[in-house]
Amino acid sequence: MPPTTATAAANNLHLGIVGLGLIGGSLALAAKRAGWQVSAYNRTAASSTAAVNDGYIDCCVNRIGDLGNCDVIFLGVPVSTYDEILAELQPVLSPRSIVTDGGSTKQDGIAAAKRQLGDLACRFVAAHPIAGKEASGWTAASADLFVNHLTILCPNGADEDAIATVTMLWQQAGAQIHTMSAELHDTNLAMISHLPHLLAYALVSMIDKQEENAKLLQFAAGGFRDFTRIASSHPEMWRDICLANADNLLPMIECYQQELAEFADYIKNQDSQALSTRFAAARSLRQQWLNTLKDNETI
Repeated sequence: MPPTTATAAANNLHLGIVGLGLIGGSLALAAKRAGWQVSAYNRTAASSTAAVNDGYIDCCVNRIGDLGNCDVIFLGVPVSTYDEILAELQPVLSPRSIVTDGGSTKQDGIAAAKRQLGDLACRFVAAHPIAGKEASGWTAASADLFVNHLTILCPNGADEDAIATVTMLWQQAGAQIHTMSAELHDTNLAMISHLPHLLAYALVSMIDKQEENAKLLQFAAGGFRDFTRIASSHPEMWRDICLANADNLLPMIECYQQELAEFADYIKNQDSQALSTRFAAARSLRQQWLNTLKDNETI
């Protein structure tokens, strides 16, 4: 679990959040609980004002540039907006300022930092918390969202002290840290995160095209609900993720299409043995994965 406020307050650090959505809002709550001073900018001022009034954060600001006095600034917004936001932050950052993020793609975020921050790009630490819900927005935020979940750091040339501070922030939020290159991150996440979301959206889209789809869904049960849960995720966010990681996602789509083609052949040929073998292998791998989650208390 995250440390107590008394323990973490000794850090005396100030966190600025751009975007009080699910991820940014949850990090704000976790950091505040761990003793950080927390300020936030949110496009919808009502959320940040409510967060201050309810005592969840210390301050809401009217302009992104007003976060320039923070020790760490977290971008909890779509990666497609980084250029604009970083350009606004760059003039107010000190050489010791740290900027980090929670985007689902990393190479494009790092590229935006290099374009907009110049010599301060070494103070940008790319991060991706592997945690979330299908719900979005401040009202879905939770201080426990990251507890016992991985957060991936992709330093890619960032200063060591900046990496250490961002690592401390996520550890105090309860996360387990894993480091990899941005290139490997985007390749891996295309397969185990971005592709599943696309498949869920595609299945629901297929149902939507059927006549009397509402009547058809009356027969949907737990399997359909579980498989399509992530199709309730934020559409614009996943649109941006798919487009940003297209170079890695398109080959994964082709691999999946090949898998479906093989299964279609088994069914056409009534090859029960091949179906049984492939189903058993898939079941076994999934069970191995579930066992690791149980062992690590990571869900």
